[in-house]
Amino acid sequence: MSLFVRRAEVFLDAATVLWLCTFVITWFGMGIGDDGWSVSRYLLSSAFIALAALATTGALVGLSARRAGRMDAPSLAIGGLGLLSAVAAALLAWVVGIWLPLLAAALVWTLARTRHQPAMSHRVSLALLIVVPILGVGAIATSALSFTTGGTEPLLWGLVAAFAAAHIVGLVSATARLGRDARHAAA
Repeated sequence: MSLFVRRAEVFLDAATVLWLCTFVITWFGMGIGDDGWSVSRYLLSSAFIALAALATTGALVGLSARRAGRMDAPSLAIGGLGLLSAVAAALLAWVVGIWLPLLAAALVWTLARTRHQPAMSHRVSLALLIVVPILGVGAIATSALSFTTGGTEPLLWGLVAAFAAAHIVGLVSATARLGRDARHAAA
């Protein structure tokens, strides 16, 4: 098993767990839960979003480098988008229109790069290529709306939840594909 595959699997597993946690924690961190908004819950959700973005970035870079057979410029650029997304999430998680489109762009770029050597099932890849850009545009529009109107928290959480769910599906599919590919290579 190659170094890129092993590292990608670790990041895929970590990102899956972190997005599952983010899905739940952001409900409270964005003030949707019964207790309303608090600084501590917001900071916790920001940290989980940033960590999930970092782990996802590691997975995407690994999958992109696996496709190229080495660490190349597009893989580094995907990593740069992911790192910018993680920093934006850590500093301004409530401005979903900044960090979510950056991570969406990194994911779409990775999927486009790996289309001939798919990182996940074709159906999941196609679904993500359709859904993730829509979520990115929705995040920008909703964030812009939140500056002029109040009460957009449920919509922002819905975007984050849908983005987390899309990532979970993609990450699980990619993990299954990597495992299958590694078993075939060993045989």
